[in-house]
Amino acid sequence: MKPSFRLKYSRNTLALTVVAAPDMFEKTLLPCICKSNVTVLLDGDPTDNCNQKYFKKFFAIYPETDFLSSYKMLGPGHPLVLSQTAAHVSGAAYYYQRRDVPRDTWPANKGIKTVQYRKPERNPVLGTLTQFDILNRDIRESSIRINKPV
Repeated sequence: MKPSFRLKYSRNTLALTVVAAPDMFEKTLLPCICKSNVTVLLDGDPTDNCNQKYFKKFFAIYPETDFLSSYKMLGPGHPLVLSQTAAHVSGAAYYYQRRDVPRDTWPANKGIKTVQYRKPERNPVLGTLTQFDILNRDIRESSIRINKPV
C-alpha cells in the first residue's frame, strides 16, 4: 500500500466497524426527518444530517474517537477508508457465492447477482443499511496479530 493511503494511526489502534440495524430507517431516520424543519431537510442529505445528530452525542461521550466513512475522500476516487472491505475483514459482512445459496436459480454460465454496497443501501428484505468505522486513538491492543494479506 502506498504511504499516501495509510491512515495516520498506530498499527494496533482499536477500530470498530459499525453496521446499522435494518430497522434504522424506521426507528431513527424517519423520526429525525419528522422533527426537522424544512430548511434542515433542504440543506443537504437527510441521512447525513440525522447521522451527524447522533454522532455529536456519541463523540461528546467518547471524544478520543475518530469517525471514518467511505464518503470522506483523500482525493479524487480515493476514499479515506474502504468500509465494505472493513466489514468483510471484521466479519460484519459476508460475500455470498453459489455454494452458499441452497436454490441456485442463476444460469450456470453467468455469475450470481449481487447487491452493490452504497450509502445508504435500500435492500428490499433487510431495509436500509449504512456502515462506518470508528477508531479509538487512545486504545492500543498489543496482542493483535497482524497477518499479511494472502
